[in-house]
Amino acid sequence: MADRLYVDKSTMEIYNNSKIMGYTTDNKIGRKEQFFVALGLGYMLGQPSKLETKELMFLEKDLTEKESALLWAVAIKEKKSIQYIKDKDEVYEIAQAYANSGIHYLSNIEKTCSFDNYLKKFEKLALKELDKIKEQTED
Repeated sequence: MADRLYVDKSTMEIYNNSKIMGYTTDNKIGRKEQFFVALGLGYMLGQPSKLETKELMFLEKDLTEKESALLWAVAIKEKKSIQYIKDKDEVYEIAQAYANSGIHYLSNIEKTCSFDNYLKKFEKLALKELDKIKEQTED
């Protein structure tokens, strides 16, 4: 069984150097937070991308109950039902695939825009998604 969450080895440089992700060694923005931002972006895009090589991002023991529930929610939505999920390994594979596509998307934003522009683009994207969530919960 899985007790670790991974990212694609080729993306670690993105996680380490992203201005939006802002990784800090004093844990203000840690690996887990970075993973969940990338997961959210990837899920929003709806294009999971499997990992080719694995690099440890963080340990399962570091997940809160809510974070773990979020991983399961993404997997259930992806598979359309909990009964189609084989085990926790599959849940993590789905989350990792969405995070992989999300970090690539974020990297593309950073490469194609100036610092101020990509922060504004990222903010606009996040606000748009929050509006969608609000609309769905109001129905």
